[in-house]
This record gives sequence, structure tokens and C-alpha cells, in this order.
Amino acid sequence: MKKFVALIAFALFAVSVSAQVHGFVTTEERNELNTMRDHSRRIVSTVVTYSDTAEEMIILPDSSVIWDIDVRVAVNFNDSGADSLAVGTKSDPDFFLEVPVHTGAGSFDSITFSTELPYLLTTQDTIYTVVTGENADDTAGKAGVYVTYSRK
Repeated sequence: MKKFVALIAFALFAVSVSAQVHGFVTTEERNELNTMRDHSRRIVSTVVTYSDTAEEMIILPDSSVIWDIDVRVAVNFNDSGADSLAVGTKSDPDFFLEVPVHTGAGSFDSITFSTELPYLLTTQDTIYTVVTGENADDTAGKAGVYVTYSRK
């Protein structure tokens, strides 16, 4: 029985050493790597107002990976119709998302993305925002756009 227990203990030790030698990571190492990855993410933000049209708002380094985009309406946009804020690229203004901005001041919007994230920017490194009022008669409105990204 002692030989059997010793054999099992040795086998477990050999598997443990083999896992470390051949590139497998332990749970602790995986947690540390995840923490390091989270710390490498950056958040950039900009403020969008009712008078902004198609604007270059956020310039990211080449080969950035976009992990998340949040929009917080600080002051409701007050077009006599509906207002929306699109976040995208120069060629596709709502590539990432389009959200209503005439209600919900003070809270983060729940966002459904047009393009699934994470997304790697290859050649396009500028995020554009476009505010659209149904009747183009806004006199107030302000929102923050927050982009979480990392370098590839």
C-alpha cells in the first residue's frame, strides 16, 4: 500500500512538473496573466455636444483592440424629434453603435453593438462620433463617450 501511495504521489508530482516545463499555466499564473492583461487596457474619453457633426473624436494607436464603448448622457439632447449618437469610422458612422441621447441623462446606456467586440483596428485608427437630431433644432445636449482599448 505504501508503494502504491508513493507511486501516485510521484505521478502527480511528475505531471505537475511536466505541466510547468511544457508551458501549461497554473490557476495562480493564469490569474496573474489576466490581471496583467486588464492593467494593459486603457480608457480614452471625449465629450460630444449637440453642435458636433461628423467629428474625429478619438485617435487610437495603430493596431488597437477595442474592448468596450460606453456612452453616458450628461444633458439630454433636446431636438423636437429624436436624437441619436453614432460611434464608428469615417466611412461607416455607426460601425460600432448608435444610441438614443434624448433621454437617460445621468446613467450609462445599455448598448447593443453593431460590430461585435473586441475589434482590431487595422488601418483605421480614428473613432468618429455623429450626433443626429430628427429635426436638427437642438439647443442643448452633452454626452461622454468612453472607449476601452489595448495595444495588440
